[in-house]
Amino acid sequence: MAKPWSDQIAAMYDLRMPADLAAWLDDEVWREAAGAEFCMARTPSQLLVPEPGVVWGGFMLPDTLPIISNQYGDWLCLRAASDGQIREIIYWCHRGGDWIPYGRSLSEALLYDAAFRLNYDRRAEWGGVQEDDRNGLFRAAEWALTAIDPRRQPARFWQSDHATDGPLAALRAAGVADTAVSRDLILHALESELKVRGTAHVASEMGLQWEPDFVSWVFDGALIPELTREELSRQLQTPVDQLTVQDWDRAEVLALEVIASRDDMGWAFDVAGWAAERRGDFAAALDLYWRGLHCSAFSDDTVRFRTHWFPAEFGKFAAARMHVLRDHLPTDWAEDAYLQLFWAGDAESLHERVKQYWCGVADDQMDVGMHAAAYQSYYRAGWDIGLRVVTDYSEILEQMAAAAAAAHYSALERIARLHARFL
Repeated sequence: MAKPWSDQIAAMYDLRMPADLAAWLDDEVWREAAGAEFCMARTPSQLLVPEPGVVWGGFMLPDTLPIISNQYGDWLCLRAASDGQIREIIYWCHRGGDWIPYGRSLSEALLYDAAFRLNYDRRAEWGGVQEDDRNGLFRAAEWALTAIDPRRQPARFWQSDHATDGPLAALRAAGVADTAVSRDLILHALESELKVRGTAHVASEMGLQWEPDFVSWVFDGALIPELTREELSRQLQTPVDQLTVQDWDRAEVLALEVIASRDDMGWAFDVAGWAAERRGDFAAALDLYWRGLHCSAFSDDTVRFRTHWFPAEFGKFAAARMHVLRDHLPTDWAEDAYLQLFWAGDAESLHERVKQYWCGVADDQMDVGMHAAAYQSYYRAGWDIGLRVVTDYSEILEQMAAAAAAAHYSALERIARLHARFL
């Protein structure tokens, strides 16, 4: 009798298989449990023998395995920890490589997928969803309710009418997919008529620069010059006092909650840092930007948050804001070698310089037996701000695999080597 799928996959990647993922594989839920957006599940055999084009070596995070895709190239990925546990499920976007945690487990991720579908109605893109398709649309969420820890089981929010934040409120109350839920609640707090209706076309018609000016105003309406605010009000036929209503206090509270739970979400530091900066608390802002600087640029979610209005040579919003506030910086921070990479004013060479910096740190760590730290540094060499030449990831992945092997991180070694095969 053949071994269960979960045992075969666990053995191949040296993973510790959680109960819901094992059930998904062994009970063959993947055959019919279509997600609200992520509806194209990989078969277990495809996980055992990945096909070309499924693992995007050098693009996807090198500790992840793609498991379910949507209809346009994005993936839900299993993310492994150093001990082989499934650390979390992340969403990976094929356009630019941005990622965000969708939950601690597959069941959490599928429940958030349902909430995302309800909060960001994509029927216009999908050609419409009939009412009689509703049960099929949320079939995976129904399964997830049976598989999730009962202590974190939300209400069936997809079966009732809901306010804008209704599905998110249900997940937040249950403690499900907390990072992604907080991200969406922050975006709702910062939504404004200008953000909804202010497009690059509108900017062009008014003779305004889309980047950086207009994008910065969408990010924070308080930045709009008074005369321009009145012009925008007339153009968009919206009263001035309604054009840029945002709740930065709420956004800051939510961002700080995320930061208290994890330190790798760049957008959380950007939002909390700006909230402090805009009220003149430069010391708090700089502390947040300093910590956010050390997050991967692929965790910044700059397009949704509209933080991409900084000069390209700075690489990250946090680096750009620290430069603006440099007169308030402690001397040791201002002279920090890593920060200086972003302040050199050379966008063309920034990716290579960041890569070389982290490779140098990692090589030194390997020399003194700090293999676990070296793995993380090689990781940052490739996925801090990314590389311009995809084949350059090959050497980094091999170095990551060697460091993981030396640190006895078997799962991370095997997954890194898998990614290297697909370059």
